[in-house]
Amino acid sequence: GDDGARAVATLLGHHNNLQVLYLPHNEIGVEGARALATALQPLKHLTTLDLGVNSIGVEGATAVAAALKQHPNLQVLHLDENEIGVDGARVVASSLEHLKHLTALNLNDNSIGVEGATAIAAALQQHHDLQKLYLGYNLIGDDGARA
Repeated sequence: GDDGARAVATLLGHHNNLQVLYLPHNEIGVEGARALATALQPLKHLTTLDLGVNSIGVEGATAVAAALKQHPNLQVLHLDENEIGVDGARVVASSLEHLKHLTALNLNDNSIGVEGATAIAAALQQHHDLQKLYLGYNLIGDDGARA
């Protein structure tokens, strides 16, 4: 939960060379996501962040997306099953221009809909290194798929 995420955030302050952070299935909410986002800032070597299957919502996604703008070396980002919705997809999309080395993006099961899928698609136009894109269970329909 959020208390555990805050504890991990404190621990991260002592590990600036961390490259991979896996925290899926931990019931992390908005407050935990905010604490982690703050702790991510000095982790310049981070290549993989997995916050999948939590409950960070739009506000947590906003905090994480803002922090990720300072991580151009990030290659893998998992935010699946986090209830981010259309607005969360938009804020994630806004951070993607800074993540030039992204090879995998997982936004499965976030109810991003057509508008969210369109924002993500537009942001990924210049990501030639992208190898894996997960957008399942998002109700994107034909229009979102065409985007």
